[in-house]
Amino acid sequence: MKVFISGNFNVVHPGHIRLFKKARELGSTLIVGVNSSSASGNIELFPDDERVDAVGRNSLVDHVVLINRPLSEILQEVNPDIIVKGTEFEGKPTEEAEYAQKNNKLIIYSDGDPLFSESDLLRDSSYIGSHLVELSKLLSGVGFNKDRFSVIMDRIRQVRVTIIGDFIIDEYINCEPLGLSQEDANVVLKPIDSAIFLGGAAIVARHARGLGANVTYLTSVSRSGEHLDLLQNTFDKEGINLEFVEDAEKSQIVKKRFRVDGTSRFRLTEGSMGELSKVSQKEMLRIGEKLSKESNLVVFSDFNYGVISQSLPAQLLQNRRPNTFFAADNQISSQIGDLTKYRGIDFLSATEFEARVSMNSRNLGLAKLITYLRKSLNVNNCILKLGRDGLIYESDNKQENPKTGAIPALNSRPVDVAGAGDSLLAASALSLTAGASLHEASILGSIAAAVQVGRIGNFPVTSDQILTVV
Repeated sequence: MKVFISGNFNVVHPGHIRLFKKARELGSTLIVGVNSSSASGNIELFPDDERVDAVGRNSLVDHVVLINRPLSEILQEVNPDIIVKGTEFEGKPTEEAEYAQKNNKLIIYSDGDPLFSESDLLRDSSYIGSHLVELSKLLSGVGFNKDRFSVIMDRIRQVRVTIIGDFIIDEYINCEPLGLSQEDANVVLKPIDSAIFLGGAAIVARHARGLGANVTYLTSVSRSGEHLDLLQNTFDKEGINLEFVEDAEKSQIVKKRFRVDGTSRFRLTEGSMGELSKVSQKEMLRIGEKLSKESNLVVFSDFNYGVISQSLPAQLLQNRRPNTFFAADNQISSQIGDLTKYRGIDFLSATEFEARVSMNSRNLGLAKLITYLRKSLNVNNCILKLGRDGLIYESDNKQENPKTGAIPALNSRPVDVAGAGDSLLAASALSLTAGASLHEASILGSIAAAVQVGRIGNFPVTSDQILTVV
């Protein structure tokens, strides 16, 4: 059974890989048609041979044909048993639908498998190898070099940024397994040692400072001031300004990770997860408005433990200065959250899961999902994080070229993935504020994430580490 798919494939991203995988499940041979740039109209495409080569490198694809003449002729020659077409074409007149009807062929409308699977991206696909040592190939392939990075990093040192978000303590507890309980069949662990790290939005602030920016961090703390000394002393040493609101109704969030042989086996979260009191919310708004007027960049690092109220982003955006850039990352995992509170933001970083939950969209393919998310929330720049599959990005900036793209994960042997999104948020938001394109910001953010996941615990990524890797 031969299956046929066609498209532009300007950048082969994880959404395409999923579509190829879905198509291969329908037949034994996958033939992919790549539209010629001569018939693309106003769409800017990479050269035909580069796109044909990129698709052909994928191990799921058996044959690639360049569509540089009428599609009906191509279909007659290929003679597929099944044609796969995007769901947006269902019910509309297309050449594929006409061919299928005339020749009694099956046409299936699908965007591929929308569910995330780390096996979607095969090692021998068109993606560049994900080890850090392969980074030079990625950079040379997009015409980007160390000198350009240096320019961006120099500009980042001029950025005044305010980070707003939850203060979290991350505790790593190394344990020794004693055996299996005979009473209830649970594994019994014995703590050996532990280490405490500043987590949540605090590490985003430290990443921003490590990259050279002038940083102020706004958060809330409990009335008891638990762990406040650690936060204040660390920030004093690193040159980060701390602003906070005391809230009598809140207790410190502490995330405990119980680890055995370098792997987390169990997690425990302690502390208050509700909203701040009304009085504290007003104080957060007052200080936030003051700091945003003094900043080039405002970053909402939202872990949904109550520091950022539902109305705070909209209130600060409403009173923004024309030249202040706003960015956000709203983490939804074990917590309840909603990306729609960041409607109108300049830059949004989100996981695929967060996007699907907030958009109530289970079935959209990745390319459509990021477009739907960006347009629905009126976001100018958007990154969709795909875990081990890297990320895809999309921009509404008319000057951006390319407007969409994909960056593979740059470290395929992560030690601790917990802080990847925080480092990516800081690096990409600062880069955009410093004049980088979203494409450049996505690369720099991916490098920061690759550095971060190569070690255990939340340590700030620095500009020297970035430039060393590049």
